Amino acid sequence: MPAKVLHIIGSLGLGGAQVCLKYIAEHSSENVEHFIYPLRNDTDIEIKGNIIRFNYPNYDPRKFFAILKLIRMYDIDIVHAHLHKPIIASLLLRYFKRVKVIAHEHGSVAYPGIQYALYRALLRLLYRNADVFIAVSNATARWLRELGIPDAKIKIIYNAVHPAEFDFQKVSQEQARKALCIKQDDFVIGFVGRLVFDKGADLLIEAMGILKDRNIPCVLVLAGEGSEREALEKLTARLGLENRVRFLGFRRDVADVITACDIGVVPSRFEPFGIVALEFMQMRVPMICSGADGLAEFVENGKTALIPIANTYEDIADCVERLIKTPALRQSLAENAYKHVQQFSVERQLDEFNNLYLTMLK
Repeated sequence: MPAKVLHIIGSLGLGGAQVCLKYIAEHSSENVEHFIYPLRNDTDIEIKGNIIRFNYPNYDPRKFFAILKLIRMYDIDIVHAHLHKPIIASLLLRYFKRVKVIAHEHGSVAYPGIQYALYRALLRLLYRNADVFIAVSNATARWLRELGIPDAKIKIIYNAVHPAEFDFQKVSQEQARKALCIKQDDFVIGFVGRLVFDKGADLLIEAMGILKDRNIPCVLVLAGEGSEREALEKLTARLGLENRVRFLGFRRDVADVITACDIGVVPSRFEPFGIVALEFMQMRVPMICSGADGLAEFVENGKTALIPIANTYEDIADCVERLIKTPALRQSLAENAYKHVQQFSVERQLDEFNNLYLTMLK
């Protein structure tokens, strides 16, 4: 009989945790059967698998008791919780049901704000109820240790990129630009991610203002949605960049958007890992990338990316100008990054998860 794993996640909105779950659920071993319970019913990312939904409003306590119901209904062996609310719910359910629990920490343990401070306080009290904590980077593991969680409970499993979904040969740059109505002779800078403060899209737009003042010809496309979009659009207008900056909104064809770009920029202020950086690397698009947190663990300045000195918009503008003017450097960064990213394969990631599941049940 296959091991039965119930994944609990806040929502299926696009993010690193959701991409990781998609890879686990869609490409797993025949020895493991996966069930997915999103606490909210909003959805951006499509996952093929056993997705179970309940039409309960937000913060309805019945969502918690539904987990117990699902464990009994499907004879679940392991609860694999992603993100802070599902993790706390899973640690609490151990008082009601003896089941193996994995707390998969994607970085929310270090987020600012009252709800995350409460999350950290509860982790200090409840961490013993988890069989294992998965950290997506050494930085995330360090944040867990700072809460008093022992090394013996922490396992680092890096995120991954799927080569079939991010295949630089699938669509030509000409085709990708035509689909996005981008001029073929434009020099295109790309940003992919949520439009929130941590991701630093404002830094990139400010950098575009500097490049405009320097008469450096380039355009910026931003693929993603988020709470900062309106503010970013106002910043774009204030800097007179309406003809240089395009907001594409949420996109499912992320690989095609990346293909359309000459440079990718990941200007994150905070980043537990940074899957989008792997995606740029896999697509052979040269990258400018902050050295924040988990990103610093797999990006090397001058070899696989350019890392701005202080991740200011002035530094980002300098890096963009340097890459525009140095085609040989762009080619070198793209080739080195592509070679390096092969160690972050989905096969490697899934082997680690499947081995963990089966080991826990021995």
